[in-house]
Amino acid sequence: MDRDNDDKSGVSLSLVVPLFNEREVVERLIERIDRFTSQLELPFEVILVDDGSSDGTAACVAEKIRNRSGYRLLRLKRNYGQSTAIWAGFEAARGEIIATIDGDLQNEPCDLLLMLPLLKECDCVVGVRVERQDNLLRRLSGKLANWVRRKICKDPFRDTGCGVRVFRRRCLQHLFPFNGIHRWLPVLLQMMGYEVREIPVRHFPRPGGSSKYGVLNRLWRGLVDLAGVSWMKRRAIRYEIKKEE
Repeated sequence: MDRDNDDKSGVSLSLVVPLFNEREVVERLIERIDRFTSQLELPFEVILVDDGSSDGTAACVAEKIRNRSGYRLLRLKRNYGQSTAIWAGFEAARGEIIATIDGDLQNEPCDLLLMLPLLKECDCVVGVRVERQDNLLRRLSGKLANWVRRKICKDPFRDTGCGVRVFRRRCLQHLFPFNGIHRWLPVLLQMMGYEVREIPVRHFPRPGGSSKYGVLNRLWRGLVDLAGVSWMKRRAIRYEIKKEE
């Protein structure tokens, strides 16, 4: 991913938000994003990606952003899954900095304001949900998944599933998109040599709609992804150039 339209667009930051059947929370989500963008000191765009919703999410988004500057609606033809929706947003993004949040209102967009200054010192900043507001089963399964991943992949990250992130656009040019990539971005970027940092972020109970993931359907996909990423880390080519004395 390496396009030359950044300087022409006038956009410095692109916020990508995937949506699937989130009609109940769209209005409140956009209000929260408005609070975030009102505090930005750089040109921005908000890309709301509708992943083939069947509940009228896209129509609701189109109505809410009609008179809002900087908002864009990207509609996928059908439901492809969260990774595809996010990657489609990445490819549509024009900013040198890309940010993400989930579209279910469990994230606080203003937490991104704490992350942006840290990009002066690193390439990517990811959130850690220190007080995760999910049911007990999801919290326990998340902790187990993170523990297993760290043991096998030898990475330091505490919460790769958190959707609150900011990173420099150049990081994406070395990644291969696959289903599940949105949960592996910190690990993959670190593997490619980029510096990734974590900071605590807020997490809220889901205020409406329903989760699109269950423990079982994430378990099997996660195991397959874990095997693939672990293989890539073991087989990745690494070298250093010897300095002339």
